[in-house]
Amino acid sequence: MKVRSKIGFHTAPGGNPTGIGDFFRVLDAAGVPFMIKSVDTYGPVFEASQLARKSGVPHTLVYRMSTTGQGHDYDFDVPPYKDPKYAKDPEAGAELHWQRTRAKLPKEFDKELTWIEPINEVDREYCDWLGRFAVHIANLAHNEGYKVSLFAWSSGEPEPAGWEEPGMLEYLRLCAKRPSQAAVALHEYSYFVDNIMDGFPYKIGRFKFLFDACDKHGIARPTVHITEWGWTLNDVPPPEKAIKDIEKVGELYGRYPEIKGAAIWYLGPGFGGIANKAQRLILPVQEFAVRHQFEVEPDKATSKPNVPSPTQPKPVTPPVVIANPPTRPVQPAGKKSNAAFVADVTIPDDTRLTAGQKFAKTWRVRNTGETTWGSGYSVVNVGGSQMGSGGKAPLPAAKPGETVDITVQMTAPSPPNVYYGDWRLADAQGNQFGDVVFLRIIWKQHQWCPLPASATVFMWPM
Repeated sequence: MKVRSKIGFHTAPGGNPTGIGDFFRVLDAAGVPFMIKSVDTYGPVFEASQLARKSGVPHTLVYRMSTTGQGHDYDFDVPPYKDPKYAKDPEAGAELHWQRTRAKLPKEFDKELTWIEPINEVDREYCDWLGRFAVHIANLAHNEGYKVSLFAWSSGEPEPAGWEEPGMLEYLRLCAKRPSQAAVALHEYSYFVDNIMDGFPYKIGRFKFLFDACDKHGIARPTVHITEWGWTLNDVPPPEKAIKDIEKVGELYGRYPEIKGAAIWYLGPGFGGIANKAQRLILPVQEFAVRHQFEVEPDKATSKPNVPSPTQPKPVTPPVVIANPPTRPVQPAGKKSNAAFVADVTIPDDTRLTAGQKFAKTWRVRNTGETTWGSGYSVVNVGGSQMGSGGKAPLPAAKPGETVDITVQMTAPSPPNVYYGDWRLADAQGNQFGDVVFLRIIWKQHQWCPLPASATVFMWPM
C-alpha cells in the first residue's frame, strides 16, 4: 500500500514556529494529513482544526496543558499516584485530574477533532495504577464527547512487562473498543543526532512492545500518537540528514496504520534554542510529505487468543475530591445509594450570563441505587464555584428506578471569567454517591473573538 509521511511538529508558546501556518495550508490543500502537537497554546491546533473542518483531511491534532504553562496551580503533567489520598484509588485521581483539565480547556476547543493528552512522562513503576486511571479518565472524557491519548511515556519506556499489568490491559481493551476516542501516546527519541536508529527498537520503534503485548493478549492494536519524536532534547541534524532520517523512520511507521503521526521536537522555547534549528525543517518536511509516498506492506497482528489475560479489577463508583472535610465519608452498611446523570434540563454548558444574573440550574438524574431518596437527601457542591447557591439544595423524593429533576438556585458571579461547579448527591448522613453533575457558564460581557487569542502566533511573517 502507498502511505505518506506521518511526521509533523510539536510546538508551544514562544520559540520559532515561523512557517508552520504555510505547512498546514500546503499539506491540507494537497490532501496530505499532518500531525501537530501543541502545549499551552491552542492557536496552532485551532488553525489546523479549521482547515480540517473545511477540507475533511484527517489531520492528527493533539493538545496538552503543562504544569508550568498553567501557572503551577495544579500538576497537569503527573497524576496523583504518589499522593496517599489516591495511591489506592486511581479512579478518584482520575476524577480530580479530569475536573482540573476540563476546566482549563479553551472555549473554542474542538473536541471532535482534537485529542487531549492529559498527562506527560509518567513513572513507569505505576503501570497498573495508570491503566486504571486511564480507563476512568477516558470514560469521563467520552461521556462529555472528548477524546484522550495517554500516557506520553518517555522514550524507552515503559518496560515491556508494564503493558501486561491488569490495569494497563484494561485500558488497551478500551482503546480497542473505541479507537477514535481512546489512544496511546508515546515519545520516541534516538538521543543521538548522528544515528536515528540507535538501539532500535528500544528507543525509536518502542511502540513494537505495545503491539506485541496486544497481539499476545488478543487485543486489537490501539491508535498511537508519537507526541514527541526526534533526535535529542536540544538538537536536530541539518535538513538534508533530517529528511533521510525521516524517510527511514517514516517507512517504518507507514507499515502500521494504527500510528497516526509523530511530532518533531521542538518549535517551542528553551532547550538550548532548538526551535531555531527545528524551524529550518518545516519547509523540507512539507516538501517531502507532498512529493513522497512509501510503498509498504502493512504489519499484521499475530494474535494469540488462547493466552489468558490477567484478572481485571472491577470498576467501582468513583468518589470525588472534597475540599471540606479532606476525607470522604464512608457509605453505611446495608442498601447502597447510587445515581446516574441523564441530561441537562436548563443552562447548557457554556451558557453566557451577566454578573449578578439569577438562574436555576436543573439536572435530570435517575435513582440507580437500592435506597429511596427522601428527607435529608441533598445535592452538594464538591468543586469549583458555588455561584451564590450556598453549596447545598434538597433532593426530590425518588424510589429506585425513578428519574427526577434536581434544581439549584444560583447567581452568576463576577468578575469576567469562565465559572464551573461540580455537584454530587448525598444522603441524610452526608455520604456522597453517584455521578458528578457539572455546570459551566461564561460571563456574558467577556468579548470572545472569532479566533482565539492564542491563534495570533500565526500572524508572524511566513
